[in-house]
Amino acid sequence: MTLPDIEQTCIRCGAKQPPGRFAVNRRRRDNRNRVCKSCMAEASAAREADLRAVPVDERVTIRGFPVFSNGDLTIETIVARRDEHIILLGAACQRWREAEDQEDRDAAREALVYRARQLLEAERRAKSCSEA
Repeated sequence: MTLPDIEQTCIRCGAKQPPGRFAVNRRRRDNRNRVCKSCMAEASAAREADLRAVPVDERVTIRGFPVFSNGDLTIETIVARRDEHIILLGAACQRWREAEDQEDRDAAREALVYRARQLLEAERRAKSCSEA
């Protein structure tokens, strides 16, 4: 006995396609996403294009700030987050020093640059918050 060919409908484009055209998603009952792979690829390319349109200096954002209902940040949370970035920057620097091959050193350098940018952003936010 063979199973009938079950087709799934994409919620974005509305096309009926076999389940193999949908990415696996174990959280769903049928183990497939509701959006087909081609629509997901288009959405991902659009998000990537939007990200690339933003200047590099403005891409770095500090995540994890506790935001209150009115959207304000306190200077205490900014300073605490800045101190955390200093510790993370030191750890990234240590990892760069201990890298054994060029691939590890390149990855550690990228992490070091990322942490340095986060620290600079935290410093900028702390300065602007203390001036206000």
